[in-house]
Amino acid sequence: MTQADWEARAAARDTAGFESEAEHLYCRALGCEDLDAYRRTRATIQLGSTLRLLGRLDELAPHLSRYQRSMSRNAAALVAKTWSP
Repeated sequence: MTQADWEARAAARDTAGFESEAEHLYCRALGCEDLDAYRRTRATIQLGSTLRLLGRLDELAPHLSRYQRSMSRNAAALVAKTWSP
């Protein structure tokens, strides 16, 4: 299976609401050495969104650059304020 296939399968499961299955496939796609920069960026963003939906914000950091980690902390703080009673 090609890198594009892994990413496409992950996106399809994500869209269908099967985030747990999508997570595994995004990780598989990101593990492909031939994943081009565009698809790698897209898969990373989609994986981040999937982890957020699964309530696992703490796992985002390894997938993001230092700037994005800072943004992740800001987003987590915003989500916590938004969803807290």
